[in-house]
Amino acid sequence: MSLFFMHITKTAGGTIKRLLREADIGAQFHYPGEDNFSAGFAYPDDCPVVYGHYRFGAHQLMKSEPKYGCFVREPIARTVSHFHHLKNVAKIPVGDRAREHQTIDVFLQNTKSMDMDNLQTRMLSGIGRDVGYDKLDESALELAVENLKKYFVFIGIFEDLHASVDQLGEIFPTLNPDLPHVNKGKYTEDMSAAVRAEVVARNEFDLRLYEEVLKMKA
Repeated sequence: MSLFFMHITKTAGGTIKRLLREADIGAQFHYPGEDNFSAGFAYPDDCPVVYGHYRFGAHQLMKSEPKYGCFVREPIARTVSHFHHLKNVAKIPVGDRAREHQTIDVFLQNTKSMDMDNLQTRMLSGIGRDVGYDKLDESALELAVENLKKYFVFIGIFEDLHASVDQLGEIFPTLNPDLPHVNKGKYTEDMSAAVRAEVVARNEFDLRLYEEVLKMKA
């Protein structure tokens, strides 16, 4: 029976991926290019954890029990980090578009990137990109919260990374609690009120989702 551990972009995913790999527990990493990668989730039933970029619902492809884990992050910080990752690291078309814009607010105004439009709500609800840019509604938030409460046996908090990794070690005892620094962004971001308002406008549901998670963890 697998744990479906979702890697939501810019929520310490590279760090957790490395920890799981070094723990030598037989994890399957769901990324193109990884050994035995299967786009259709044709992984062994006895695989202890499937870790990677995918939305809620992957258990249906494996006909497995819905047993999930994830990390979440304060949405404004996550979105800003994502922008700078695209701008400074990503060698893909969306990275090229980010490099055309000096600031995140201009990028958001000119690029309909669903990765910056309530991404955590999209992934945890299972809606993903099925609903278009700026088209999510209250039902998406409600579904994401319901999924977290019903099906997630582990929810880590990026802002409380060390304590969260200690909790993850209760599930995977061979996990090394000494955190590596993986894919850590290098940038400064002094946001004006107007820029912050633009980022907030794109992440209304993620902000509320994050508050719900903090209540659940309290």
